Amino acid sequence: MGILKQFAERKQHRAYVKEGEKREGAGDFQGAIESYTKAIEMKIHKDKPDYMVHYKRACTYEKMKEMGKATEDFKIFLMADDRDLKASSFAGAVDSFTIGWQRAAAQKRVTEQAFERILSTYEYDVGYSDGKLYDWGHWFKKVREMLKQNPQEATYRMGLVRLLHGKHKEAIQLFSKAIEMKSEDARSCLFRGIAHTLESRRGGLFGPSPSAKELSRTNALRDFERVTTITKDNALIEQAGKWKENLASN
Repeated sequence: MGILKQFAERKQHRAYVKEGEKREGAGDFQGAIESYTKAIEMKIHKDKPDYMVHYKRACTYEKMKEMGKATEDFKIFLMADDRDLKASSFAGAVDSFTIGWQRAAAQKRVTEQAFERILSTYEYDVGYSDGKLYDWGHWFKKVREMLKQNPQEATYRMGLVRLLHGKHKEAIQLFSKAIEMKSEDARSCLFRGIAHTLESRRGGLFGPSPSAKELSRTNALRDFERVTTITKDNALIEQAGKWKENLASN
């Protein structure tokens, strides 16, 4: 009975995915999302996500210009290794080349979304700084090309890339350089404060000493307070306030 039930579940799961692919191909993106979601909710792989269907749904969300939702699905897809992805595909019918191409596409989309979101809203998600999932090298090279046209903006963006890559000390140096070029750059103050905050929390054998951690916290607080005095940008002030509260509660 258990085998028959499992067979029926896999058959229904395959039907939902095929239906989603058909609707997506016909341009019915909302219908495709509904079908892919039904397949995902079946939890056919028990303790693991339905990685390949998350990828399919992400691509559909991307076509709908809903990049926030697409990014969340791409992030789930990127957590899988090759074996997981082959198991998540029908009868393991996916080769390593296809997996590599899909992973590269997902990494590119997630990186773009993270960078664009920070540039537009100043929201920083610590989860985006995991270098194991995302490649920020391309973006660092890209913003370096701005140096001749707009050195201050390029330096600020290079700082963001280093921050996203988890390179807190390098980010602090770049943000400080950007502030030297433009003392009223509240954006660089905000993100330098964030970098100081994250550096103060770094643990491990080679983490900062207690005195160094306290200095980082002091520097972070100073940057967040400075943001509120040099800008009238409500989005920047709001983010500085959130990080200031976060700093006080840890």
